[in-house]
Amino acid sequence: MSVFVMSNRNIVIPSPDGKEFVRLNRGGLCQVPDWAAKTAYFKALAQDGKLVVSENKKDKDQESKSRKGRRSAGQESAKEEQGEDNQESAEQEADEEAQEGGE
Repeated sequence: MSVFVMSNRNIVIPSPDGKEFVRLNRGGLCQVPDWAAKTAYFKALAQDGKLVVSENKKDKDQESKSRKGRRSAGQESAKEEQGEDNQESAEQEADEEAQEGGE
């Protein structure tokens, strides 16, 4: 399992044995392995506000849902505009047919 974080700084978190490290870019959102989240350095960064740690998986799920919602709302408005255009075209065609029939 991993922890989802947002970094307010460019940070490198070394593993306790020094064989691995995690690189975090400022302003970036990423998942951090559990071993990194358990280090004293990670905890100090979080306490200082240099890292913002997601409380649980629901936060990440909520963000992905809100992104999907924004996309679908944009698609719906585009469909509505197309629907209005189609309705106007149908009304114009009906008017033209009525005029042709009346002549």
